[in-house]
Amino acid sequence: MNKFDGIPIESFFDYGPIFKSRIHQYKSLGDIVLGQTFLHQHHDYLKLKYHGYTFVPAPSHDEHKQQRGFQHLDEILYSLGLPITHVFFKNKPYRQAEQDFQGRQGIRNIIQRQEHILVPQKIVLFDDVITTGETIRSMIRQLPNNQKINIKIIVLARKIETSSRLQSSPKMLK
Repeated sequence: MNKFDGIPIESFFDYGPIFKSRIHQYKSLGDIVLGQTFLHQHHDYLKLKYHGYTFVPAPSHDEHKQQRGFQHLDEILYSLGLPITHVFFKNKPYRQAEQDFQGRQGIRNIIQRQEHILVPQKIVLFDDVITTGETIRSMIRQLPNNQKINIKIIVLARKIETSSRLQSSPKMLK
């Protein structure tokens, strides 16, 4: 099992030209039906493995949701039939894809936790792409310290270089 900052993480695609094209068609061109295809072949596996977990998607700013006409991560998750809760929000529009490495660090000041939302004890942090990992780290940092939370991470795609930052467990090396 791969780990990200000590937390189990799964990804299903490499962030290359094919995935980039599909995610662009889905998010930017509004092909909402495409959302059902990203996890389709992993549907049964995910439902079984994450039964009892609540998915916590990375936030999108309200302006971006309005432009798109849908919440892109929710649409991908709906077919699993597992609970989804929005623990985080973005306090201003900010597209990480448009930032360089240094600019991506700014997400720390953009993602905030909705204090009135209770964080479930078993969560899966979910995002479409991991490049630097700053979005996921920002979410993790804001989870309550006084509460025992079982955390897992799923991203649809990981940038190839990101895989070197993920640590494999000894079982995966055998």
